[in-house]
Amino acid sequence: MFSYENGLVVSALMYAYYIVSLLVSINSQLERNLNKVGERISWLSLKPIQMSASDLDRPALMAIGRFVFVALFQGIFVFLSWLNVVINILMMAYNISKDRGVPNEIKAFRWKMKNQDLSFDEIIRESMKANGVAPELFETAKEEMIESLRAKGLMKDGRF
Repeated sequence: MFSYENGLVVSALMYAYYIVSLLVSINSQLERNLNKVGERISWLSLKPIQMSASDLDRPALMAIGRFVFVALFQGIFVFLSWLNVVINILMMAYNISKDRGVPNEIKAFRWKMKNQDLSFDEIIRESMKANGVAPELFETAKEEMIESLRAKGLMKDGRF
């Protein structure tokens, strides 16, 4: 039952799940909303990370090559058999358990980011609400975000 070959099959199924999750994540509403505020989903951890100016200028062929590299890199771990299965289960359990104590405002913000097409202003407002920042400071927060995006080279002429 716990032979190396069975571990390979289970590990390969988990790998297939990861690849599908990656494809769905990088083409999701969350990715589009994150892009509006200078972030993107990491292809390795599937968590939000800061974008760089080079992310905007990357040709499609390079993005495909990068996806293939990430897929092959993750595919190597399939050969760890049951060790890979245990590691993946522990990672899933950790990701589920770390979000248990999150306040409802942050859960609502995450849901909106994943499921609604928010404008730049709406993302800032919802972020402020989730973080308990007074709504009167909206213009200041918006200007700070725009300045941050310009400094990173992610916004030119008022456009993303």
